[in-house]
Amino acid sequence: MVSFILTAKRFLKSFFSSMQYKAFRRLFYTLVLVLLSGTLFYHEAEGMTLFDAFYFSIMTITTVGDPHLSPQTVYGKSFTILYVCVGIGLIFTFIAYLAKSIIKHEEDVHLKKENRQ
Repeated sequence: MVSFILTAKRFLKSFFSSMQYKAFRRLFYTLVLVLLSGTLFYHEAEGMTLFDAFYFSIMTITTVGDPHLSPQTVYGKSFTILYVCVGIGLIFTFIAYLAKSIIKHEEDVHLKKENRQ
């Protein structure tokens, strides 16, 4: 549990420090828009609950998947094809920005420790 809390703390620090960059903010807002559109689409077109639709949207663009949820209509499957093509690039770029921020923060902390000694 401690490891999870420390990881969450690092994630939040990197997220908020990345928000100072215009490109990251644009990416974040675009990702939120894509998740919102996927959630609303699956809720309306596939009859999923809002939570299930949001969960499915995230599982889809992160390529994790869920064997219990899938689109049942041709319309839903067609949307999913497009959604995956757009969403994968966005989510992985978002993760890459966060990873870069975490690494930069760790390097800065390490440099500060070296300069003190």
